[in-house]
Amino acid sequence: MRSHYPACERAEQNLCRCQQCGGMMHRIEWALAAAQQASGEDRRRRRRSLDAAWERFDEDRRATPAVVAQVAVNSGFVDVVDWLAEDYRPAVVAGEEDRSVVAHLRAGLVGLVSDAVRIEMDAIVGLPGTDGHVNPLRLGLADHFWCDLFAAIAQVARDVQAELDQVPDHLAGVIIHSRRADNNLVRPKRGARRPTKRIRLEDVIVERVIAAAVETAWAPVQALYQAKLQLLIRHAQILAILICPAPERHRSVVEHCMRPLFGEEIADPTVERIKAALYGDLFAPVVEGTP
Repeated sequence: MRSHYPACERAEQNLCRCQQCGGMMHRIEWALAAAQQASGEDRRRRRRSLDAAWERFDEDRRATPAVVAQVAVNSGFVDVVDWLAEDYRPAVVAGEEDRSVVAHLRAGLVGLVSDAVRIEMDAIVGLPGTDGHVNPLRLGLADHFWCDLFAAIAQVARDVQAELDQVPDHLAGVIIHSRRADNNLVRPKRGARRPTKRIRLEDVIVERVIAAAVETAWAPVQALYQAKLQLLIRHAQILAILICPAPERHRSVVEHCMRPLFGEEIADPTVERIKAALYGDLFAPVVEGTP
């Protein structure tokens, strides 16, 4: 049985009902191929279509909010593809294509759509329906499951980033507890005096030494992991945007994946479109202490 319909990869409509791939390849292959295209014609063609549609909205008051929202978020999709292309071309010229974001995303997708994953998915949700029958579980996967996965990866990685900032606060307590414990695990001879515990240090001394050590020891380690986490977050955000069949109907993709890219990968004119088309509470300033 055919595992995937190529039309799903090139989809321009904000809908995915592809049982074959279960949404794993929805328009993402087009995005990566378009970013690698030297002429950029495919990106320009899709951009022209979206710009023309947006301009018509000023004259055609019959356009529904849903259609306006689709054009807005699809403009963000093309912005991300343009950004990938801008990253890809210099890497190719420098002979470092494998260091480009496109190459990293492709490497991630190889694992996502590997035969092992497909076999496991078939075992869990069953094979695609045949002869007009539909497998609802596979349609369920196509209904925002994979973009939910990438958006969740981005959110969890950001939480881990925040936890890294808290590591120094926890170090002193762990060391104080360790020094108070009996750390000698050697079985003493019969009648021998049990070894004493660590030489006592006042808690405040431990805390001050830890504070000093953090500056020289923990800070470089934290910077290394923060950089790796930031790369993971950015790639997960981009994958969520590229694979999402309808971001205008997927809050976590807009809030946690598109919004952090505003003004960078997603250009300011597109940001204004998205803000005009979607609910305003998505873009309200975050107030400290609120969930």
